[in-house]
Amino acid sequence: MKKKKKVLILTASFGHGHLAAAKGTKAALEKLYSQKIDVEIVNFIESFNESLNKAIQKFYEKSIKISPAIWRFIYKSSDSTWNAKLFNILNYPLVYGHFRKILKDKKPDLIISTHPLFDYLLEKFAKTKKFISIITDSSLVHRFWLASGADFFIVANADTAKELKNFGIKEERIKDLGFPIDYRFFKTYNPKTTLKKLSLNQDKFTILLLPTGLSLKKNIDLVKKVNENCEHIQLVIVTGEGEEFRKKLEQLEFQIPVSILGWTDEIPQLMQAAHLIITKAGGATIQECVASKVIPVVCNVIPGQEEGNIKFITHNRLGVIALKTPELIIEILKLSHPKSSQYRKFSKNIKKQPHLNTSFAVAKFIAQCLKIN
Repeated sequence: MKKKKKVLILTASFGHGHLAAAKGTKAALEKLYSQKIDVEIVNFIESFNESLNKAIQKFYEKSIKISPAIWRFIYKSSDSTWNAKLFNILNYPLVYGHFRKILKDKKPDLIISTHPLFDYLLEKFAKTKKFISIITDSSLVHRFWLASGADFFIVANADTAKELKNFGIKEERIKDLGFPIDYRFFKTYNPKTTLKKLSLNQDKFTILLLPTGLSLKKNIDLVKKVNENCEHIQLVIVTGEGEEFRKKLEQLEFQIPVSILGWTDEIPQLMQAAHLIITKAGGATIQECVASKVIPVVCNVIPGQEEGNIKFITHNRLGVIALKTPELIIEILKLSHPKSSQYRKFSKNIKKQPHLNTSFAVAKFIAQCLKIN
């Protein structure tokens, strides 16, 4: 039997989109080429030093919640290829041995990065190996992504491809294949079956609330305001790992039909059953909305890194941005009105977006790079 090709995906856990792109790519490769390709994801900082990874993760989460201005400053001030190269060079003695060991142990035929932090060094270590960077930014690209001499840059949409061209990246190195979200988002599910399982009205206007990145207090306030002002809708709330949020919700008295879920792997089904999705401006989440053909209502934006996703939404008129709860309630009331022309326009625009299976498109391109049919 012919030996499998090895694909190594390097990522980091600072931001859901990086991990989502890694997992979506891995799932698609395993679905299409399980007999020919072996895929492994490595969280490079966690594998290097778990304590350091937790410390950086904690700093990241606190910065974006408690002091977004600090995170914006860090993000904006580091936005240059010169800074990326300098950062990598200064950290070379620290990471050299670790990255050399990863590459020696894994022996990859192709390396993929879904986080740009050490791409400059990774590309140097890769040498003769194919090196692909999957850019999780949309429309506005942080230049840490461009510091490496990657063979190819996979981007989410035409707006991002144009941004790379403006930075001088040659067109043949840019692959507009889409964001590799979980391929299950491109399947078709029956909304009525999904709502029936949740004991909800199969014909009622449905809003799905996903993790927002807001504080517990703001999340509770948001839910209370929806409950008090939107009696004609029903609400599905996914708290994810937010156990305290879930407990607080279960103590509330609801006037509208509500289904409260913790962690679930049925987000694709829930999205297709919803008319609107209240969420943060995460790159993966917005692309999941597009794939599910459902309108996003963005209530939170991480300064810098998610601003490109806002540009993508507003430029293509796919949804609304409402960063304050009173504004959000007004937008919900407008969009959920039976005769809402705005809802029809957004729905029409989101259906115009390309709906090819992006994760499969990325997987097929990787197979092509490995000369696999």
